[in-house]
Amino acid sequence: MTAKEYLQRAYRLDKLIESEERELSRLRALSERVNAPDMSRERVTGGEAGNKRENIILKMIEQEKRINDTIEQLVEVRADIRAKIELVNDDTQRLLLVYRYIDHMTWESIAEKIHYTYQWVHKLHARALRSFENILKS
Repeated sequence: MTAKEYLQRAYRLDKLIESEERELSRLRALSERVNAPDMSRERVTGGEAGNKRENIILKMIEQEKRINDTIEQLVEVRADIRAKIELVNDDTQRLLLVYRYIDHMTWESIAEKIHYTYQWVHKLHARALRSFENILKS
């Protein structure tokens, strides 16, 4: 795994959580669409609507657990990444890595924040990745 791939794990987990949360929202919307069971139909159909709602609620519970598990994983990954970034000797490189891989800032925002040009930020990023790669190897 390259330094960049290692650092991007937090971003990918963040996006995975967002996707899982969208799925949970869809399940909630579905559960609201399922009509309340009609007692007269229940005898004939066996309470189909109630079972559908129960199934959706069970899926929602599973989805919430998946989200919580992924959040726990994200917290661990972010702590690990941050600890390794702290080992980078150069303050500016360390700051750039935090802005990019912990705070998920755009290159433009980083350049503005640290008062460098967009092009220089990319050169600095390459240097920071080399520094980080050396930390991963040791």
